[in-house]
Amino acid sequence: MRYFGPAGIPERCKGYEDAFEYLKRIGLNAMELEFVRGAKLTTKRAEEIGALAQAHGIKLSAHAPYFINLNSKEKEKIEKSIKHIVKTSEISDAALASPVVVHAGYYSGKSPAEATEVITANLEKCVEEIEKNGYEVKIGLETMGRVSAWGTLDEVLEVCTRFKNVVPVIDFAHMYARTNGKLKEKSQFEEIVCKFERYNFGFMHVHMSSIAYTSKGERMHLTLEQSNEPDFRIIAEVLKGREYPITIISESPVLEIDALKMKKIIEEL
Repeated sequence: MRYFGPAGIPERCKGYEDAFEYLKRIGLNAMELEFVRGAKLTTKRAEEIGALAQAHGIKLSAHAPYFINLNSKEKEKIEKSIKHIVKTSEISDAALASPVVVHAGYYSGKSPAEATEVITANLEKCVEEIEKNGYEVKIGLETMGRVSAWGTLDEVLEVCTRFKNVVPVIDFAHMYARTNGKLKEKSQFEEIVCKFERYNFGFMHVHMSSIAYTSKGERMHLTLEQSNEPDFRIIAEVLKGREYPITIISESPVLEIDALKMKKIIEEL
């Protein structure tokens, strides 16, 4: 099964119900709830949104706040980050949205190995709270696009294997930017996907757009029309034959337009 949809409510839509009706009408079947500035919904409203999505055949995931840093130099910021992840998980559970995508943090002057251990320890606190409260969501650690940010594919996979309910979120644009555009060949994307598959997570959650970058990595998201970096047609060739469920969330400036383009590209292969 393939799921395609936007990261958030399309600009032309007035709210969740309008968005779900629109997405269904144009042939999309996924959407990521954007809690990037905080999960401010009530659980009752989240339940209503989840029911609406199910009624329209829309698979929901969610994105936790951008300002999370589980490797901050400040203890207070780490504590707030844990609370944000748990709160987003509470609302996402009510909305039947999973995974909850998380930007885990920055290196903050530590070595990659040291940062990984700190992030693992603090993520464990999140997982304990989530399990204690019975929230049925998975935490999705996203591969990151800036070289200062923790989150190479290897780092993400290493931490995910330490927890039952933590999974990778594969952002091909981020990985492309982080390597300064060196991901060009089909064999390179095949290697990424095969590395992911060694751990048998059962599904793949993907973020995708074109991207502009500098020597420091990610600069800004672009539309597929503006750029073919990375080339989604090559990525589509790699993903096409996979038998497990794959959700592809468009983070393009033209959310649903590029989600439809990506769907069409895969279907026409």
